[in-house]
Amino acid sequence: MKKHCFYFLGDSFADICNEAMFCEKHLVEGNYLDSIIRAGKASEIITVNICELEGQDGLISSGQKKRLEMLGYKGIISYDIYKRLNHIRKIRNKAVHGHLSDIEDNANILHAYLYLICAYFYKEYRDTNFSAEDYTGPIMDIASKPKETASETSEDNENIGEFISSPLDDYLFEKYDDSYLLNELSKLKDSSKEAVEDDNLSEFKEYLHIDRSIQEDFLKALNRATSFNSSHLIMLCGSVGDGKSHLIANLKKKNPELFNQFAIHYDATESFDPEKNAIDTLASVLEPFNDNNLNNSTEKLILAINLGVLNNFLESSYANEDYTKLKLIIEEANIFESNEVSDNIYGDKVSFVTFSDYNMFELNDDENSNYTSSKYISSLFNKITQKEDTNPFYVAYLKDKDSHFINPIIYNYEMLMDEEVQKTIIDYLIKIFIKYRKIISTRDLLNFIYEIIVPPEFLKSEDLDNINDFMDYSLPNLLFGYPERSDLLKLCNELDPTLHRNESLDKFIIDLNINDDTEKILNRYFDFTRFNFLEEYGEYLVDFREFNNSEKEKVTNILIRFAVFYGKSIIKNNFKDKVYLNYLKYLYAYNTQSHKDYKYLFTEVKDAIFNWKGSYKKNTICIDTLDSFKVYKNLKLKPSVDKFEKSLLDGLFLGNRFKTDIKIYFSVESNKKKIPLNVDFSLYQYIMKLYNGFKPNQSDKDDLIILDEFINNLLDEDTDDDLYVISLETYEEFLFESNDFGTFEFKRG
Repeated sequence: MKKHCFYFLGDSFADICNEAMFCEKHLVEGNYLDSIIRAGKASEIITVNICELEGQDGLISSGQKKRLEMLGYKGIISYDIYKRLNHIRKIRNKAVHGHLSDIEDNANILHAYLYLICAYFYKEYRDTNFSAEDYTGPIMDIASKPKETASETSEDNENIGEFISSPLDDYLFEKYDDSYLLNELSKLKDSSKEAVEDDNLSEFKEYLHIDRSIQEDFLKALNRATSFNSSHLIMLCGSVGDGKSHLIANLKKKNPELFNQFAIHYDATESFDPEKNAIDTLASVLEPFNDNNLNNSTEKLILAINLGVLNNFLESSYANEDYTKLKLIIEEANIFESNEVSDNIYGDKVSFVTFSDYNMFELNDDENSNYTSSKYISSLFNKITQKEDTNPFYVAYLKDKDSHFINPIIYNYEMLMDEEVQKTIIDYLIKIFIKYRKIISTRDLLNFIYEIIVPPEFLKSEDLDNINDFMDYSLPNLLFGYPERSDLLKLCNELDPTLHRNESLDKFIIDLNINDDTEKILNRYFDFTRFNFLEEYGEYLVDFREFNNSEKEKVTNILIRFAVFYGKSIIKNNFKDKVYLNYLKYLYAYNTQSHKDYKYLFTEVKDAIFNWKGSYKKNTICIDTLDSFKVYKNLKLKPSVDKFEKSLLDGLFLGNRFKTDIKIYFSVESNKKKIPLNVDFSLYQYIMKLYNGFKPNQSDKDDLIILDEFINNLLDEDTDDDLYVISLETYEEFLFESNDFGTFEFKRG
């Protein structure tokens, strides 16, 4: 008995047969939108097959509209077949856009058209003697056919099933809202039980473990401490969620003998005494290291503590009365200086290993890599996306694919597999750290990965009405368009590429709105071949000019966000922040003590100062403005570099211990004292604005307090007291010149 109308395609054209069969199944079950989508997919596979069989390889990567036009133009398909295929394309696009009112009738028509097209295709390219039966509608018994499984689709899916059952047999895979992948990804959320750190390393956490340079330094401190017979305190310092607990859990798992030689205390551990707060508890735990016991105790303790808690302890009465020696040791360690890269301190009684000294990224001098990379974040992305049978995320993804689970999380996960996509995301994360001084912990990163793959409201396949739902919840939209989900996504939103506007981007938007051939425009600006789903979206966009204004605006924003990842250079280069890249280049040169490579920074700072305050001739600066006069004085600046021990280099790459601000010095000609200015990226942005003639308003001036204080410090050091007064009405110049008797002489210029 025939199970469906398209049985004749069989194994010869299994991929077409599979799509057509489910087109029919969904039609019988009343899932008309799904049926229409399947008809569209089947017709696309048919035209691709025709191109392959007819030697038209150049058309394979084109969209369906272009393929149909060229196949018809070249006489490869008849006009009747062209009309039916094009009708399926148009109806599918209208359906996914939500513009189809008579969806049931259209689903039935498309099923009939697809049957006639498949019969033509099979006779033309497989069996010229084939004679198709007259179309009589779908076979109703198909509704009893079970849901799509590996055995019913293709040999590829059978291979997937074999792959799934291999090395993770003992791993418990469970579904969450019909998805294995969603269940694994949910473990990354900061609200999941897996996010709660303790000194036990679960199988899941062990899989996610990545060796870091701090781990080696931590082990060094531990091994050194065990060589002493006396007490020793190892302070593992950092911020919330940075991995202190994970580091200790890994120690317990991998080095149990070493672990067992130490007592462990986490600053977040609650006291058994309800009347004690965190500082009271800390004072009790540190009792072997108070002033009376420090030199007599044999206690060995690992204290995992956040810097904020440690600072509170130092300001407490405990530190000032009972722990004065320990307080002095901590203060001399200089661990609270944010722009100082301190060596890990291995003392006789106390050792410090500080997470804040280890950046999550590296600097280099390669412009093509945007001067940065991150071995750690790359490794973390790779742990989650690598196509290995030991990766629970990937195996869960395959299980979902095997059961034909269709959802944005599948496409987003596939996007994240792309190393170029990963690099782009990493660049944004590094920029957030540099620009906003945002400390990004490992816990933040894991939650971030969850949030850029999983939508805020998980929708099951049957609730996804059209392709717009998929695009709303696509990775680029989740990355830039949902600031309310977390602090990290809020900062990503501030870097949203849709906020960019320049001539090239405006041209893209105009081209998109005025040209009839949308596909041609999209192919000019995008590389859709890198991502299959985006190619399908491109098919939907061929009718862009039929959209209303709000839909056009929404689609344009989505495309701009996708351009960051899949745009060709003609559009992608618009998102390069030249000021930011220049700062990174200076930062690398500063940390490697290559003074000549950041010397122009001194010129930019100097010119910015005089542009902001005003100068009527070289080396003069305005110090006051009266009703009709401006007062100037001489200020001749001499630059000076900050000399310190170079950061260790790994080839052209800095390690992950380097300064993230640039300290420069200026002195005035009449005084050799060097005045420091700490230039972070936020200040550098203002410096470049001032350098280019920007006039700050009051709000901007509030942000420029550091630069203003720096200028005042320079003026205070200048011993030249001569003043120039310029009339704003006549532009006459008057000189108030100081003499040897400490008075001023008035002269007309």
